[in-house]
Parts: sequence; C-alpha cells; structure tokens
Amino acid sequence: MNDCRKIYLVFAPRFERIEEELEDGCFLTADAALGDTVLQVDDTAKLTGGRYFIGNPSAEERLLLVAVDSPTQITVQRGCENSTAASWPAGTRLKKVS
Repeated sequence: MNDCRKIYLVFAPRFERIEEELEDGCFLTADAALGDTVLQVDDTAKLTGGRYFIGNPSAEERLLLVAVDSPTQITVQRGCENSTAASWPAGTRLKKVS
C-alpha cells in the first residue's frame, strides 16, 4: 500500500475558443510568389486578424495579417516567427494560429 497514488480526473469542456479558431481561414485564389505581400484569397470575411499559417503536409510558413484590402485581397508579413517564406499555389489554405 505504500506505492498507491490518488488520481483525479476532471471531464469539463474547454475554455479556449479552439474550434472557432480552426474555422478561421481562407484559400488562395492566385499563386503567391516568394516575395509577394499582397495575396488574393476567396473570402476575407472569414479572417479575424493575427497570425496565420499557410502550407501543405511537407512545408509551412507563418504569416501576420497586416490589412484586409478588399473582400478578396489581404496584405501580410511573410516569414514570421523564423519561418521560411515560400511560393504557394492557388488553392492553398490559410489557417489561424491559435
């Protein structure tokens, strides 16, 4: 009995807005070259601002949303948080970094 330990399990809902933030994002409608800071997207209404990542299963880049220029165009800062800027094809998804 000397090696017994008490364990408490708490089953409660999350307090963070994780699920909502995962829905925050959009898709590129035009290719993004290496030095582009203005990106064409499908719907800027889905973006709430802050940090986003763009990429595929093999590579990823962090972006900072600077401005929403129109319903289909945004201005970003590329290569944030020591990520490497890359070229991305149309259809690549931007997702919110929680």
